[in-house]
Amino acid sequence: MLIKPVSTVLEFVTQINSGNADGVAALLAPGHTFTDLAGDSTQDRDRLADGWRDYLTRYPSYQIYLRRIVQLPQGIALIGQTTGSHLQLPDEQEFNNESLIWLVTVENGLLASWQLYADTVESAEKLGLEQGEDVYAPAWFGRTIAKHLDLLPQGSRTDDVRNVRKYYSRLYRKAPPETMLAIAEHLFFEEGYRFVPYELIYYHPGTIALLDAEKVQALSEGIQHWAAADMFAQFISGPAWKAGAIMDDLIDKWIQSPDFWYRRIAVVSTIYLNGDPERMLKYAALLVNDHEDMVVKALSWVLRRAIRYDRQGVEQFLADHKHQLAARVRREVRNKLETGLKNPVKN
Repeated sequence: MLIKPVSTVLEFVTQINSGNADGVAALLAPGHTFTDLAGDSTQDRDRLADGWRDYLTRYPSYQIYLRRIVQLPQGIALIGQTTGSHLQLPDEQEFNNESLIWLVTVENGLLASWQLYADTVESAEKLGLEQGEDVYAPAWFGRTIAKHLDLLPQGSRTDDVRNVRKYYSRLYRKAPPETMLAIAEHLFFEEGYRFVPYELIYYHPGTIALLDAEKVQALSEGIQHWAAADMFAQFISGPAWKAGAIMDDLIDKWIQSPDFWYRRIAVVSTIYLNGDPERMLKYAALLVNDHEDMVVKALSWVLRRAIRYDRQGVEQFLADHKHQLAARVRREVRNKLETGLKNPVKN
């Protein structure tokens, strides 16, 4: 739970983002002081309330996005970006290039001061940000990550998306696993993103261990594409299974699902046990009569990968199921056994 002063500050930002000038004014202390980037200060609550009312009327799209909150001896530092401000820049330019630090003090449940700093190394050193205590607000951070992703140029590559994820993985590297899971869940359930939340969970130490069958099932909802299915198997279900966060019974349920995406996920998840040919062949055997294209391709992939761990077992599998397996599976796995390639080039 957030400490009361931080809750008050976040409520103030909520009122700003809602365009509610009366809500903003209600949170200003009688002696409230506003200090701009130039260091000029105004201490007049009524005048400042009118100033906020005018600003939010003139710039109704103004939004503050927070990526970090730090408790300092002199107040609460908010680090983030804006869009829709008086700068009148395109959102992607303002968000990516105009980062700010807001130093806020709270007295008796009201904002005593609101001071702006440029988000620079010099400002961070002046304020002592690295000596402060980070406060984690997952829903706020999830919203900021979503905006960052929303503003990626159309046609961005997977690497561009992954670079965003890497940035926030580094930024929250010291966060408790529970915090990272909460951020990822917000991104998935509230913002509709899949790839980035999966990777945030996978790459943050200790977060996979927080999953259970219910959470894993929830994170699988809505999969209707092979890439989403395979990402889920690689970053969520496979690692959770390997870590013991989920058990065979969930995979057993998926392998029998009428939804072929779950059947694909079930068998592909065995790849990410990283060396368990017994279960790879066990679950592959349950799908030998399944000729759904997405499952056939997954079965071929799993059997080819199983060769690394049990070549003889895969050869026996082909012999045992040669009349049931799709021709594609027999051909690709046999090619891999004989040439090391799925589809060797013919001269």
